[in-house]
Amino acid sequence: MTFGVEDYSDDAISTTGELVGALNVGATETVNTVSFTGITTGYTNPIVLSDVTLDAFGGAGTWYDCGAPGPLTTNFFYACGAGYLTFSGLTEGQAYELQLVMSETRAFNIDIWGDQTTNTGASDIFVDHGNSASKLVTGTFTADATGTQSLYIEVFPGYPGHFNALQLRAIPPDGPFEIISITKAGAETSIVFDSVPGALYIVEFSFDLTTWLEITDSLLATDVTTTFIDDDAFTQTQNRVFYRVIPEQ
Repeated sequence: MTFGVEDYSDDAISTTGELVGALNVGATETVNTVSFTGITTGYTNPIVLSDVTLDAFGGAGTWYDCGAPGPLTTNFFYACGAGYLTFSGLTEGQAYELQLVMSETRAFNIDIWGDQTTNTGASDIFVDHGNSASKLVTGTFTADATGTQSLYIEVFPGYPGHFNALQLRAIPPDGPFEIISITKAGAETSIVFDSVPGALYIVEFSFDLTTWLEITDSLLATDVTTTFIDDDAFTQTQNRVFYRVIPEQ
């Protein structure tokens, strides 16, 4: 898992790819067109984000150790001591981006292990929040055959760690978007292309690479590759047909 950290601002919230789920411990809020679902009763375990579940942090202590829910731009919930952040129901081979939002400026030190189940060895990222700018921690990963991804998060003693909100997005893989194969068999042509689960695509055809006509739009992808079958009698009787696939915006 690859991590990064930057100063938080509303326009830094990612809108890349398809939103799997966004959680805000306060009221429902929209930031940079992303709608964060409000959790107004504190933690639940697990918290459902679409088809993904989040195992919330554990911990004990007084209210200021474990935090009360608040809006994205004011209060926060704490990661008390150490705990796991686990997503399940992921699509094997799909790339994901996780953003952890910290919009408060207060003392804060935290270690995150992204590829381990315990805090053995060096952490993947250390965030020194201090009393400087609010922070946005980003983690990117590709789901494996287990369909799960866990982070082990440890807060330094005396430096409470907190997150106001988080979002998980399915993102395009590195490299160019492309059609993998086009195969004609009888009166059908199969078009296989890279896709992001939850994204919509447009399929078009042309006879001269100048004029393009739409075969279908709002084609919903459910996996990291999608197959579209063109069985239209008009196109299938032509001597030569070109195809292209366009992600819907």
